[in-house]
Amino acid sequence: MGNNLDFGRNNLDTSLSPYLRQHADNPVFWQEWTPAVLQYARQSGKIVLASVGYSTCHWCHVMASEAFSDPDCARLLNEHFVAIKVDREQRPDIDRYLMGFLVATTGQGGWPMNVFLSPEGLGENDVPRPFFAMTYAAVTPRFGMPGFLEILQRIRSFYDDNRGEFAPFASGLINPVPLSDTRQSVAETAGPDIPPGDESFPAIADSYLPNFDAEWGGFGSGSKFPPHCTLLFLTYLGSTALGDARRRHELDVVVRTTLDRMMRRGLHDHLQGGFFRYCVDRQWSVPHFEKMLYDQALMLWTYSAAYARFGEKRYADTAHGIIRCLNETFRSGDLLISAHDADTGHHEGATYLWTVAELRSSLTATEFDSLSRFFEVADAGNFEGRVHLIIRGESEDYATAGRIAETFEPIRRKLLTIRRARPQPLADRKIVTSWNCLAAVALVVAYRCLGYPPALLQAKAMLRAIQRLHFADGRLHHSSIDGSLQPEEYLEDDASLLLLLTTVHQETGEGTEEISLFRGRVEAHRSGDQWVEAAHADFVPVAAERFDHPTPSSASLAERSLLESAIISGELYSPRPFADPLVSDFGNLTTLLQNGHFYTITTPDPVAWNSLPINAFQIPGRPQNSCYRGICTPGIVIQPNT
Repeated sequence: MGNNLDFGRNNLDTSLSPYLRQHADNPVFWQEWTPAVLQYARQSGKIVLASVGYSTCHWCHVMASEAFSDPDCARLLNEHFVAIKVDREQRPDIDRYLMGFLVATTGQGGWPMNVFLSPEGLGENDVPRPFFAMTYAAVTPRFGMPGFLEILQRIRSFYDDNRGEFAPFASGLINPVPLSDTRQSVAETAGPDIPPGDESFPAIADSYLPNFDAEWGGFGSGSKFPPHCTLLFLTYLGSTALGDARRRHELDVVVRTTLDRMMRRGLHDHLQGGFFRYCVDRQWSVPHFEKMLYDQALMLWTYSAAYARFGEKRYADTAHGIIRCLNETFRSGDLLISAHDADTGHHEGATYLWTVAELRSSLTATEFDSLSRFFEVADAGNFEGRVHLIIRGESEDYATAGRIAETFEPIRRKLLTIRRARPQPLADRKIVTSWNCLAAVALVVAYRCLGYPPALLQAKAMLRAIQRLHFADGRLHHSSIDGSLQPEEYLEDDASLLLLLTTVHQETGEGTEEISLFRGRVEAHRSGDQWVEAAHADFVPVAAERFDHPTPSSASLAERSLLESAIISGELYSPRPFADPLVSDFGNLTTLLQNGHFYTITTPDPVAWNSLPINAFQIPGRPQNSCYRGICTPGIVIQPNT
């Protein structure tokens, strides 16, 4: 958007964001978050509504079709507010800050996120002043909750009565200090031979068990999201000598139960492969049907590592299915698009659901009988009267897993062909740098764990494409749409690309100059003892996230990638304590490596990954040796777990 905006119209028709374009037909005079719009808000003195969401968000669609399409709501917004739409996937800094305010004031978060701000403090990097936040609301009162029209009227009156009295909200913000005074490196002066914090590990490990759902897997008893980073940490942990065998076995049960339930129930797309975003129930039965690239990336990493660790073919089959899903539905050239919507034609899951009559007419009697034997195919359905494919409970005997796969494969192909002929969910074709890097890292892990060379070739092609297409003009651009680059830069992208560079380097020995370059770029995001996610001219500096869900946090990615680059450079590094379980588990995975619980192998010729435990890190070089817990031995020496 330029400076010559017509604020008397909806300007989202000029946006590159798929999410913002979804609101271009609303009667609301939506604007993008730009300096020109913020200046207009300050000059007009109008309340700012910052409405944040993303293109595959179901309730964002609902609110767009209800409140934001309502003439009375639009009239009130257009007269008394400056309405700004924000794509959270493009502006994670704004999203993180406003979500902090929403959670602080309501105790919960979600999207669409609608935050009202005083126009004072919206420019010149002044701290924003939000004063009310909410998620979805219908136009009129519903279920004892006020409607959006009433909320707007109340907010206008409240603001008029309290104008100028709103304090800045500082959570999630940082005060930058000169980087030259604060820059530190993960490389210090001590090796990892006596790691502090390991003695506290039994208590940390035990903290997972009270939250674990032993019957259905996962954690908690409500809606369930796949706990990727926790599963990764616990999978790698089991290959170490930390704790005793009993405790490691208990944590292995956590991993395997959760992987099996997610794989066999409604979170998994049994026809296409890949996984949906989350399930609304404890039993993993009813999914929210959008598919996100970051979920596919983390699930691929997790199931690949689980196959290498436990040797169960079903995990390898699931990982291959994810690769198939990526290549058939996410691929755009050498890179991968962001997401697929939950809705088709405004009906959630419509592409994926079946009636029993459809299944009968699509399959032979023998095929339908086979499908019914292994999957839930009740006449009443299991999702709003229709069938969503879930493996039957009595098929949980994993001795039957091979029979299911063998019998189901021709049925899968037939049903998928029919499903592909249906209307498909909207695809968000935005290319996000960090998510592509995570997917490429996962493909390298799949190559190692599954023995699947095409995955490595694909990861290397993705690395080259990211460097060629997104690293331009000395900047690593956060995303692109149809070749148009987003200008903003973020820590998550620099850290994810550095991690991809160090991961590929273990296979090829190449990219040392690029590793050095991006190591410096990651370090440049430090401010004192904090990580800075971003510091853009149209917003205040925002601290990086440390919560490793649903993706590894920017801070955890930074620390992991810097550690790997230090190991490759042959530098010594200090051990560190474990962080909060279930909160910082990608960080805890890094702690395993940093405290010496990975075999660090220097070798002139690559060692076959299938001959190594999953907690191994290869460095191309001479002479050949292996180090574990700070003790280095000539040759490749792997000690069995005891």
